[in-house]
Amino acid sequence: MRQFIESSLVPNPDRPIDTRLEAYRTSFERLGPLTVTGVRSSTPDEVSLAVQTKRGELFLAVKASADHPGRAAAITIGAPHGRHP
Repeated sequence: MRQFIESSLVPNPDRPIDTRLEAYRTSFERLGPLTVTGVRSSTPDEVSLAVQTKRGELFLAVKASADHPGRAAAITIGAPHGRHP
């Protein structure tokens, strides 16, 4: 996961890698593995996927960085229809 964060996410001095790793660990403990079940929407710079977790169906949105090609500017996990994940 560390290698993925270092190579695939935009560096953010306000969120060092160890902080991001802890957020990943917490999310994984709460949600378990994510299984992609469909594509909700897709544009040239963002994709939103339907994912199944141990807590039910959620969405995973990934926004590409305009300033850092090949890196994600944001990754969001949320609940469809305003539910809390």
